[in-house]
Amino acid sequence: MNNHIPNDVQESNRLKGLLTELSTESTDSLLEDLMVLGDRPEVLSLLVYKLAEERNKTNQMIQEINKKYDKIMDLLYVSQSSPPNTSNPEFLPEQDIAIVDFIKNHGKACAEEIRDALKYKGLNAASQRLNKLHKDGMLEKKRVGQKVVFVMR
Repeated sequence: MNNHIPNDVQESNRLKGLLTELSTESTDSLLEDLMVLGDRPEVLSLLVYKLAEERNKTNQMIQEINKKYDKIMDLLYVSQSSPPNTSNPEFLPEQDIAIVDFIKNHGKACAEEIRDALKYKGLNAASQRLNKLHKDGMLEKKRVGQKVVFVMR
């Protein structure tokens, strides 16, 4: 391998200083030295090494973040798969609390009544909310003729 040896002592000392700075921490003069000595194979190889080192650190951080994300998603899945605590409806979204309060006050409700009471534009939004509350165990679903009526459990 052909090693490049600097001609004068000052350039050699500057190169040694640059290599030392690159191997530890960066300083303000580092960029200036890189501009002057950046074409040296030693400097380029050290820069590539530092870049690979930083990439490894970044990959490790991403792996740790992914592990934490997976744990959070597992916790969310477990909490969504079990029915909510029906004795604490205050943990529901505001719209669902309004629906539960409406049904408590009126004894029962269908999608049309919820649409009118909460001023939904369409019947579908009210039906979806009611069905979600039924699925979560908050409401019972009963068929009365062609209508579906929801009551408290």
